[in-house]
Amino acid sequence: IIPLWMPLPSNGNSSSLGGSRPLFYFIAVGLGYILVEIAFIQRFVLFLGHPTYALTVVVFLMLLASGAGSLLSRRWIAEPLQVRVPLAMIVVLLAAYFAILRPLLAALVGLPFAAKLAVSAVLLAPLALVMGMPFPTGLRALKSAGQDTVEWAWALNAASSVLGSVVAMAIAIQFGLHVGVWADRVPAGHFADFHVQAPGGLIRSCKPNRSMPDTDETRKLLL
Repeated sequence: IIPLWMPLPSNGNSSSLGGSRPLFYFIAVGLGYILVEIAFIQRFVLFLGHPTYALTVVVFLMLLASGAGSLLSRRWIAEPLQVRVPLAMIVVLLAAYFAILRPLLAALVGLPFAAKLAVSAVLLAPLALVMGMPFPTGLRALKSAGQDTVEWAWALNAASSVLGSVVAMAIAIQFGLHVGVWADRVPAGHFADFHVQAPGGLIRSCKPNRSMPDTDETRKLLL
C-alpha cells in the first residue's frame, strides 16, 4: 500500500498519486476476496469434518468458479462501469449467505461426505463466479484508459491478499464468528461501496471425519 503515496514508475501517462488512485480498487478487490474466502474456510471446517477438507474444497471451488467468472466477464461486462452489476450481486449473495448459511449447514451436517461436497459446490460456485469478475474488469479499464500501472495493479492486489489473510484471522480471533468488511473505491472517477458480511470464526481442532455425526452438539457448533 505504501507505493500509492510514492511516485510510480511511468512512461509518461501517470507518475503521481492522482494516477495511482485507481489502484485502491485492486487493493479492495484483493482484501475482499481473501477475507470472504477465509471466512468460508472457517465456516466449512465443522461441516466437512476437518480443516484440511475445508481448505481444499473451499479454495478449489472458489478458484475454479472465479476463473470461470473472469473468463465470462469479457463477454458480460462490455463497459468498466458495468462492474457495478457483479458488485451488487456479491452484496446480495453475501447477505443471503449471512442469513441462511449457518442453519443450512447445521441441518445438512449428517449427510454423507460426497453429498457434502455437492452442497459445498452449489453454495460456493455462484458467489465465486461473480467474485471473479471485478479484477479482470478493472485491468481492462486501466488498459482502455491508457494507464501504465497494470503491473502495480497485479502487485498490490497480491499484496493485499496476503495482508488480508492475516487480518481475517485477527478479526476472527478478536470478534468471533461474524465478520464485517468494507471495501470501496472503484476507478474511473466512480465509487461503489459494498459491505461484505460473511461468517467467520476460529478453526476448531478435530480429527478427520468425513461424515460427522448428526448430533445436537455438532449442530450447536455450526450455529
